[in-house]
Amino acid sequence: MKFYRSLFAFFISLALFLSCVCSAVVRAEESANEADFPLKLQLIWGTDKDIKGTPMENKFKEVDSTVKERLGEFLKWKYYYEISCKRVNLVDDKEKKVRMSKKCEIEIQKIEGNTVEVKLYGEDKMVVKKRAKITAKKPQSVAGKNEETSDFWCVLISVDDDPKGEKEKDAEKKTDKK
Repeated sequence: MKFYRSLFAFFISLALFLSCVCSAVVRAEESANEADFPLKLQLIWGTDKDIKGTPMENKFKEVDSTVKERLGEFLKWKYYYEISCKRVNLVDDKEKKVRMSKKCEIEIQKIEGNTVEVKLYGEDKMVVKKRAKITAKKPQSVAGKNEETSDFWCVLISVDDDPKGEKEKDAEKKTDKK
C-alpha cells in the first residue's frame, strides 16, 4: 500500500511539474508574439496623371480599391500608384531603417503597443516625424509633397495580415494564369 501511495504521489508531482513547464512555454510564446509587430509599408504616388499606355505603366501598379478609398477620404488626387512595398517586423523598441526607393527612406520604431514613431526622409532630408497608432482597421500615412509637380507621395503603414507574402504569391499566380 505504501508503494502505491509513493507511486501515486510521484505521478501527481510529475503532472504538476509538466503543467507548470507547459504553462511557462505558452506564456513565453505569447509574450514573444506580442513583441512582434508585422507591418506593411507601401510607397504611394498620388497624381492626376493617368499612366496607362506609357512606359511607366509597367513600372508601377495602381493601388487596390480599399487603399484608394482610404486615401480618397482625405486626399484629392485621381490616381494612386504603388512605387514599392516592403514588409518589416518591429521587435521591441528597435528602430528599423527601410529604403523605399532611391529618394525615400523611412525609420520606424515601436513605441508602445501598436503605436509607432516614424521619420520619413525624402532625398536624405527629414520631411515628417510622427507618432501614429496602427491597427488592422486603420492604416496610417506619412506624407510628403512634390512642390515642382504638385504630385503627392506617402508611405502607407498598415498591419501586415500576410507577413510571409503567401496571399500575394497566390494573387500573382492567378494573374499569371489569365
